[in-house]
Amino acid sequence: MSGFELIARAETEATSWDGSRKSEWGPWQSVTAPDGFVINKDKIKVEALVERGSENRDERVFEDFVEILPGTGIELPRTFKVHAFARSSRGHGGGGGASEYRYTGEYVSIG
Repeated sequence: MSGFELIARAETEATSWDGSRKSEWGPWQSVTAPDGFVINKDKIKVEALVERGSENRDERVFEDFVEILPGTGIELPRTFKVHAFARSSRGHGGGGGASEYRYTGEYVSIG
């Protein structure tokens, strides 16, 4: 089974002339493994493609956990969700902020 790729982005306007910085969370992006598969959350590769401004980060959420070996209690997620955050640059009239991250991973068969 092939893997997945997600891109999370956020972008802000420039800091105002009075020094008020702008911040923005981008929209949630998600992927769900097909039936019979899960996502190995420890093997997801994260690449920062763009980090501009005074603060850049992301948030990652795993959902829809399933037991991968019956009776063991070992669970892995079927759904992976991400979104990015950016804050504009410090200083009066500073530049805008932007964050862009790429997440890649593989599905693992539980069948």
